[in-house]
Amino acid sequence: MGNDTLKTSNLGGFHMRTWIAIAAACAALAAPAAAWTDQEISNALMANAWCSFSYNQTTGYSHSKRAVFGSNGVLTIRSDNEGGSSGSGGSYYGQSNGGNSYGWRVQGATLYLSDGASWDAHTLDSKSSSNGGLVLIVDGQEWTPCR
Repeated sequence: MGNDTLKTSNLGGFHMRTWIAIAAACAALAAPAAAWTDQEISNALMANAWCSFSYNQTTGYSHSKRAVFGSNGVLTIRSDNEGGSSGSGGSYYGQSNGGNSYGWRVQGATLYLSDGASWDAHTLDSKSSSNGGLVLIVDGQEWTPCR
């Protein structure tokens, strides 16, 4: 495959350059932390937006989040929640949207987030998904590149 093909290919809604950035992020995060600099890990986090989704079968509620690690040191997380239930007392449906911004940095291969008052350490890991894509794991919560 030539360079011209790489520049114009589109796989699963992602431009090839995005796939290359994701592959670099996967390599950076999957290798032992000591093998990568904090800057390399930061670049991997900034390669694209990260999404997380969860669904509770019992309650019927779903939660989705979208996180963007900005080069300015600001992490923006948008969240959407919805669901409903019905029973003898009637039916209920609810929906909420929100978002938060945090300061972020990587130090010693650890992700630190700040609410403005203090910096808190967060465990950072990764794995490959069943289709070979990158899954970022922050404090046990799984995130994948947003589509």
